[in-house]
Amino acid sequence: MRSPLARFACLTAALLVAPACNVIFGISEGTAQSTGGAAASSATTGSSSTGGAAASSSTTGSSSTSGSTTGAGGDSSAPAVVTLDPGFPKIATLSGTGGAAGMAALSTTFDIPAGGRMVVAVVVWGQHSGADVWPVTVASGGLSWASAAQSVSFGGYPDAVGVGIWTAWASAAMSSVTLTATRSNAVPADAVLAVYSLEGASSTIGATGTTNGFGTAAPLSVALSSVAAGSFVALGLLDGNGTSGVRGNTLATTTYDASLASGSGDGIAVGHLKTPLTASGPLTVGQDETSLQFDVGVAVEIPARQL
Repeated sequence: MRSPLARFACLTAALLVAPACNVIFGISEGTAQSTGGAAASSATTGSSSTGGAAASSSTTGSSSTSGSTTGAGGDSSAPAVVTLDPGFPKIATLSGTGGAAGMAALSTTFDIPAGGRMVVAVVVWGQHSGADVWPVTVASGGLSWASAAQSVSFGGYPDAVGVGIWTAWASAAMSSVTLTATRSNAVPADAVLAVYSLEGASSTIGATGTTNGFGTAAPLSVALSSVAAGSFVALGLLDGNGTSGVRGNTLATTTYDASLASGSGDGIAVGHLKTPLTASGPLTVGQDETSLQFDVGVAVEIPARQL
């Protein structure tokens, strides 16, 4: 049995340690339950709140990341797209049935709004039932032109009709640029000249394709084996029996910027890819006629500049 003094010492010690005991052991079940409840509540709230905040934060973060991915990823996964400058293309035409017998040259004048532009010239020129219109050349002050692709008639109609596409790189803005396409003779002929100024384009060309129905029947369309997402594609067609314009129906890939139905018998169309591809792959532009004689065509891809 403890003495009164021992009991007093024990009581004093208990009173001094009680707060700590409450936390560590004491009021152990009730407080622990309450603390446990608070902890549970805190955990639940924390879990719910933190979890909710985490979920929200995670969702928001995820959204933000997703947005970032869509933005950054969009920048990396969504292709850069070549765009046509306002006011383009610039078009010039002539028809052999309209008194153009003495015209050996066809010109158009334009402004290049800023540097870093790929400029594309499409020329379709033909002398129905004739010969020796081609070669055709293009030239302008301040730009150096390079031939990208051509398709010219042969056999019984040597160099009578043809399509050519040229490109030039403009490193700075330019005003009043006059581009002239010149043919080999001045007999009556039909022609369309179209000039495109492209923003966001690479300084080098991509895929090219031609069709030629002289010697054997050929489609009135041009197939390109692989075109990159976001590219611009320029097209020129001549149908040697197209008295009412190029025959057939226009493919869904294609939009025309200029056309000519000549009384001499040539149908001409110049255009481009209607909507840039969202992924690289094969492409056909033009008309749905699959087997015609006396037709020529050219298409050239201008890829987007990779930043």
